[in-house]
Amino acid sequence: MKATFILRDLSEPVIADIAGMDDRERFEKLLRWASSDLKHCVSVQFGSGNAFRDRVDFLFALKCSKPFRTCSIERRSDFWLAGFGF
Repeated sequence: MKATFILRDLSEPVIADIAGMDDRERFEKLLRWASSDLKHCVSVQFGSGNAFRDRVDFLFALKCSKPFRTCSIERRSDFWLAGFGF
């Protein structure tokens, strides 16, 4: 299971602040941003096809306090990718 956030038009200090957070705290902050006022800057995709089932499975694992196996923030040409996986 994986979730990928696409971060656009965020300043370098904001990205550095996000990169310095704990994995779970970072995920929760990005998820709040993706569903609130910053959804024009932050979008999220669960799994490979963004199916509702993938979203439910991922959020259930998160609720069960499963630790993340992978967590990364990578720079692409015009945006950043933040990936999380169980």
